[in-house]
Amino acid sequence: MKYVDVLLDEGVGKPLEYHVPEGIVPLSGMRVKVPLRGREVEGWILHTKETPLSPSPPLPLTSLVYPTPLFDKELFKLFQFVAHYYCTPLQKVLRMVIPKGVKENVTMRKKEEAPFYPLEKASFLPVKAKKLTEEQEKVLLSLRDSLVKGGFSAHLLFGVTGSGKTEVYLQLMEKALEMGKGVLFLVPEVALTTQILERLKSRFNEDLSVLHHRLSQGERNAGWQALLHGETRIVIGARSTLFSPIQNLGLIIIDEEHEGAYKQNEEAPCYHARDLALVRGKEAGALVLMGSATPSLESFTRALEGKYALHTLEDRPTKKPLPKINIVDMVREDEKHGGFCLLSDPLIEGIKQRLEKGEQTILFLNRRGHHTSLFCSECQAPIQCPHCTIPITFHRKDGELQCHACGFATPPWRTCPTCKSALLAYKGFGTERVESILHALFPEARILRMDRDTTKQKGSHETLLRAFASGKGDILIGTQMVAKGLNFPQVTLVGILNADQHLHLPDFRTGEMTFQILTQVAGRAGRGEIEGEVVLQTHLKGHPIFNHVISHAYRPFYKEEKEGRKLLNFPPFCRLAKLIIRGENETEVQKTLETLREQLIRELPPSFTIYPVVPCGRSRVRDEHYFQCLLKAANLRPFQDWVAKGQLRPYQKSRNYYLKVDVDPLHLF
Repeated sequence: MKYVDVLLDEGVGKPLEYHVPEGIVPLSGMRVKVPLRGREVEGWILHTKETPLSPSPPLPLTSLVYPTPLFDKELFKLFQFVAHYYCTPLQKVLRMVIPKGVKENVTMRKKEEAPFYPLEKASFLPVKAKKLTEEQEKVLLSLRDSLVKGGFSAHLLFGVTGSGKTEVYLQLMEKALEMGKGVLFLVPEVALTTQILERLKSRFNEDLSVLHHRLSQGERNAGWQALLHGETRIVIGARSTLFSPIQNLGLIIIDEEHEGAYKQNEEAPCYHARDLALVRGKEAGALVLMGSATPSLESFTRALEGKYALHTLEDRPTKKPLPKINIVDMVREDEKHGGFCLLSDPLIEGIKQRLEKGEQTILFLNRRGHHTSLFCSECQAPIQCPHCTIPITFHRKDGELQCHACGFATPPWRTCPTCKSALLAYKGFGTERVESILHALFPEARILRMDRDTTKQKGSHETLLRAFASGKGDILIGTQMVAKGLNFPQVTLVGILNADQHLHLPDFRTGEMTFQILTQVAGRAGRGEIEGEVVLQTHLKGHPIFNHVISHAYRPFYKEEKEGRKLLNFPPFCRLAKLIIRGENETEVQKTLETLREQLIRELPPSFTIYPVVPCGRSRVRDEHYFQCLLKAANLRPFQDWVAKGQLRPYQKSRNYYLKVDVDPLHLF
């Protein structure tokens, strides 16, 4: 008789023993139904064994939910690592990393049988590999040698924007597939899958899987099953794609490895897909290739220390120079126009010239909506959402004030909810307002807008990007969706409307974030035969960060930023963890975290710095109060082991609040 250890989805936090009835062949990773206290529940088989440990006879499992395992030993080891490293119960890890549609074996409805991406199953005329430059060829040869040699290796491809990193990826993938290996391709945004998918389909004559959160449960299950059974060897998607059951994995590519979108922040486990890709690659004996024009400080430091192999691409294949970046002092523009100026004269003139020449323009503003706040002159403050400590945003098309944190919406207020004053004024600007101003300035221009408001519908990312790529738009306005990895050869002008937006954030990564996003969005210009230009609008013209941006100088920026981090002992010179608690009772929530902090001070080594409990940057969201406590140490292992012993369980049982741990947080506010 065989026995199994089953970890239930809910309730009991440790595996329970069950015996296996005749006719069922149990395997680790199978999803099963089992009896528990008179009812039937579902869980996962973790281990099989011949002898039970329990003195009383174990109950028989009821049935299999799916006839084959949904993950193998390699993936299970990754899940266990996630549970320990990111201080999250294994139950919760499995609940998050295995899509709901997979667990429930949901099939696609008739209307979903057409794939999310029409290109996913489409046929393309074969496109031959591009002729590489000498620089690209050198990088590819080194990577191919490492791939053929076999075993785990980590590589960082540091190449300027438009340097042909994607072509190196594709030719390396070709070699991996030739060797019979599976390929996992991670991108930071759903929007980027469209262009990558087109290039993959035109290069490789085989089906591939696309996985991300915008797919239905049935579609995600279909993609998962295709990978599980070896029907597809290539999978592309955002961060959660890392957990897909691709067979014989040999190559993992993380495009734009510096992107914060690879970090899960909304719920535990707060994992970083880039870091876990290295763990999975090591377990699978795969080559892991990270690429970026603006690598994270952590990754570049590891490359310089020899932990990653460093490869560089310093030129664009077209031999065209990187776009010229012109800084516009918006303080002077405001003075010249006698008040607030949204679009500077140089930018308006630049757009006009591109329209006359039939070239394209991208305008970047990382704020959506029409006006970003409603200001009360009596209170001398922006009016906040009634449920959050966040200014409410006016959306003109919807005719509503909306909260971007909780989704609250209301018709525009005529008086201040706090003091009842009628002296209200809209302030700030978002992508919607930029669009309306451009329509007034250039009525003949075809203007597209890409932000969360215009991409709510399924397939909307693809529709917008394909329209712009095919020349059906003259100007593309967008948030950070347009700042990453997109390739439009006809774009010769990029306008950055509020370059100093991130510099006001109280965070040690502020400079790095600003340099990365400005460099990335600037890199969308001049990727074809015509040289590009960037107009960078700022009210902080003298800020030193802009000197590095206009000269495309990553290494000098890295050196300067690294010195500051070392002085203040922040990553990559230390490790951080953040405890975050939320609940409706502000006093109870704060006191609970303070009690936990006192326990940590008593029980963790003195090498840990445990900061006081403070409100989070967004101190109230959806009527819940948020507090945080930061931990700093050279090594977090003592804390992670402390959590693994169950020390947080007493704090996680209450229904009055929710506590999570964020290991290696990207932000402190």
